[in-house]
This record gives sequence, structure tokens and C-alpha cells, in this order.
Amino acid sequence: MQKNSRSDICIPQELIDLLGRPKAPQQVWQEPFDYVRGHCEAIADTSKPTDMLNFTDYFLDYQYMHVQRDLFEFALPHALEGWARTVLERPAADRFSGTWHYEGMWDAFSYRPLYPEFLNDKQNKALMAFLVNVLIALMEKENKLSFEGSGATPYAWTRLHAILITLFPLAEPIWRRWWDFPSAGLAVCGVQWLSAFLYEAHENPYFSPSTPSEGGGPPLVFETPMIRDAPANAESAAFFERTLQPDWARDALTRATLVLHDHQRLRTVETTLSEFGWRSVLFQERASKFVSVLRRREAWKIIDWDEV
Repeated sequence: MQKNSRSDICIPQELIDLLGRPKAPQQVWQEPFDYVRGHCEAIADTSKPTDMLNFTDYFLDYQYMHVQRDLFEFALPHALEGWARTVLERPAADRFSGTWHYEGMWDAFSYRPLYPEFLNDKQNKALMAFLVNVLIALMEKENKLSFEGSGATPYAWTRLHAILITLFPLAEPIWRRWWDFPSAGLAVCGVQWLSAFLYEAHENPYFSPSTPSEGGGPPLVFETPMIRDAPANAESAAFFERTLQPDWARDALTRATLVLHDHQRLRTVETTLSEFGWRSVLFQERASKFVSVLRRREAWKIIDWDEV
């Protein structure tokens, strides 16, 4: 199997180092949640690529059972790598096989936070940095400002952004990397995200309206796959409450037009900026609703702005 590369964004190398570069345990005694065994043993078997479907059952064990610590320290960074390779579409056939619907990992972290039960402060900070790096790498792949149908790529990064700010105190660290627009992809994401605050769904110039047969429409920027009862991370909510202001949004759109000076949809972005004055009323309303959703229990039940 390939050696871990410190330059590979999909590998949480700093976390691995801080965990002591854990090896697969010689013995597996982890009790399975559903009484069906084999997935933990498969994860610990380094002689062949890991079928990522095993992580689905493993995170149920983590969520509900007494955790075998040495297996956890080996499995967590391995699972994070598999997740990152799935999200960023960077497969490593010598390390992973199969597919993984990794929503259960977020459910597990929501139900049973990693810090401070399983990670110390330095390890947790390394995890946070890795998650932000993967999100930013996903966002930097964006280049389009015109979408229709259910396969729009912004749905993936906006959902991941919502997951991370919900589960972790990552709103401010993400925004320090994002909103200076060091790349055109991040400026495109800025326009995509702000459009959800500035337009009604039927008039958004970047996302065609949803249809019964094709789906689509603008992303719901607070949507996550977690069925959680608790509010989102309090630091994230406080950050957005003080940051999502009209002057900030206008400045962000101005920066976007400068970075996207040669983008084929520049005129549309310039129109959005020119209309900001009268659209700022809707922006303020939705900014307030966004913070309200973050602070609400059972927010997963909200499927539209009008329900906030």
C-alpha cells in the first residue's frame, strides 16, 4: 500500500502524527452496534484496500458502544482520508475500494463529539484544520455561475460548509480562508452562496428554478444531513450574527467582481452588485433567519426559508 504523503490533502497527516502514527491493532474486541461483526476486522486489515462501506457500521459502533481506543485511533484518520477522497474525487485504489455514504459519520460526531472525549486540544485543532482544508479544496474546484437541475456542484460544498459550521467552531476559520478570494473558485463560491440570500428561488440568475422532473434551484445554505436535536455550534452562530451585515455583503460582491473580471458571467455578477441596495432588505431578513436556524433545536426539519 502507498506511503502517506505529507503533501496529499486527503491525508490528515498532522492528526496522524499527533495520535502517535497509530498502527492497526493486533486484536479487535470492539462490540458492534448491530451484533454483526466483520467491519472492524476489515478496517484493521492492512493487507488489502479497505472497503469504505465498513465505515458506515464502524461509526454506529462509535456512536453507541464502548469504543476500542487503539482501533479508534487507527480508524478515524483512515476514515477521514476515505471521506476526503470521496468528496474531492481523488481515489486511491491501493488504499480504498467501494463507496461510502458518509452522512453517518456526521451523525456520529453530532451525537458523540470527538473532543474532548477522544481527542486532546492539539489533536482537535489538527482535525479542524484538515476539515477546513478539504472544504476549501472542494470550493476551489467551482468555476460555473449557471446551473439547472439537481446535479449542481454547489450543493456539495454548501452542504459541507453547513455541516462544518454546525458541528464545529469553524465559521471564522473557514471565512478567513474564503472571503479574501485568493482564487477565482472561492470568488465564484461567494457569489453562489450570497445569491441564496439575495434572490427568491424563482428569480435567482445563477440557479434555474426547481422543477418536479429535474429538481434544481438555489442551495439551501443551512441544510445538513444530520438529524440532530441540539442547536448548532454557539461560536459559529455568534460569528454569523456579527458578520452577516449589508456592508460586508456589498464589499464581498465588489471583491468578487474584481477577481472575476474575465469570467463569462461577470455582467451578471455586476448586475447583482448594482441591485444590492434594494435587495439588501431580503439579505438582512435571510441573514437573521440563517442565524435563527443555527440556534434552533431540530433545525433539520426546516426545508425552506419560509419555514424559518
